[in-house]
Amino acid sequence: MITTHDNAGNLKTVGGDLLKIFLCNDSTGSAIQGMVIDHGNGTYTGEVEAAWSGMSKLIVSLAYPREAISAMYRLRKEVRFV
Repeated sequence: MITTHDNAGNLKTVGGDLLKIFLCNDSTGSAIQGMVIDHGNGTYTGEVEAAWSGMSKLIVSLAYPREAISAMYRLRKEVRFV
């Protein structure tokens, strides 16, 4: 379960962020990407298959916050390329 917070540290109550999740094994140089399910309320579930045994790192990153995605859509709609 992944929870998100705003800049002030408050829990976010809406979804729409683009999160990425990876399982990495430094000793073998292996990595596998998982999937993230958006529950629409600021919480997400990350799923990744453990494709090997041994010590691994789970990495979750925020690729784009909801606000940036909304701004990109607005720009795309408002700006016409000739």
